[in-house]
Amino acid sequence: MVRFADILKNLDKNKESPPLSSAQGRENISLSEDFSPSPEDANLYKETLTLVKELFRKNVDYEAIDIHKLIAQIEKVVDQIIRNEKDLLMLAFLGDSQSEDTQEYLCYDSVNTCVFSLVMGKASGYEREELMELGLSALLHDIGMVKYYDLISQPRQLTKTELKEIKEHPSTSVAILNRFAKYLPQTVLQVVYQHHERINRTGYPQGLGRELINSHAMIVGLADVYEALIHHRPYRQEFMPFEAMERILADKESFEYRLIKVLIEKIGIFPVGSWVEMSDGSIAEVIKINSASPLRPIVRKLYNAKARKIEKPEIINLAQCPDLSIKRGIKRRERGDT
Repeated sequence: MVRFADILKNLDKNKESPPLSSAQGRENISLSEDFSPSPEDANLYKETLTLVKELFRKNVDYEAIDIHKLIAQIEKVVDQIIRNEKDLLMLAFLGDSQSEDTQEYLCYDSVNTCVFSLVMGKASGYEREELMELGLSALLHDIGMVKYYDLISQPRQLTKTELKEIKEHPSTSVAILNRFAKYLPQTVLQVVYQHHERINRTGYPQGLGRELINSHAMIVGLADVYEALIHHRPYRQEFMPFEAMERILADKESFEYRLIKVLIEKIGIFPVGSWVEMSDGSIAEVIKINSASPLRPIVRKLYNAKARKIEKPEIINLAQCPDLSIKRGIKRRERGDT
């Protein structure tokens, strides 16, 4: 945790009341409240994923793709993010194919990157029209990967020659989207082309600097990196969100500081829906992020230190409980052992 100190101490914090005792930190939230995503949000996520799967089918016929339906779907996602981002954000965190199938993980990646990008765009003050452009760009950012299925399906690290070929995918994506250019804002094509550019000129395909990279592309690029790290890939297991943030912070010169800050504050080191082991040995689920204290979210205790299910779970705001903290995150595959 100490590795987060440098960035966390620089976060703009809201003025907080003095820390409360452990007993005072118990949140006044109904224990009967259902913290799982709403059926409406779950359906919206599933519908979007289904549409994306059409785009990523092998031997896809782009003439048969209804781009207007895709745009209408993004409009629904944007409007829901504007209303209440919580459930879609949880679905994006939990949405992982856990499959070796390349098409599956690329589809999840596209939808999740779209949600993460929209949450960051909303936090950055984007208006609805800008969010529409951002959402479309994020959803379509890797459409050209269809051409490289055989390469990216390899359960190993790629060779330099293979990586060089993969780096052509932004151009391939734009070539595909040119089929629909009259229906898409020009910004979308620019963002898709630039989402691997980095502000310190280490990106591709052109090695652009900060002043030449579209601001939407900076958001999509960071969201895409975070999404890829926290989810399974054929050649590796997923990283915990705090591990992903450590890797991003280690390469912080590549990204806008303000966007890293937004990523931490709005999506979180411990995202909603993640499980954590507490300092007292209990197991809890994160149910709300504390933007002002990213390491101390609001949690719901599920199991005691002896791994016994708690019949009446406690809701605790860790920002107000100085005697309790998160010891570690728990990977999804560990949950069955609890």
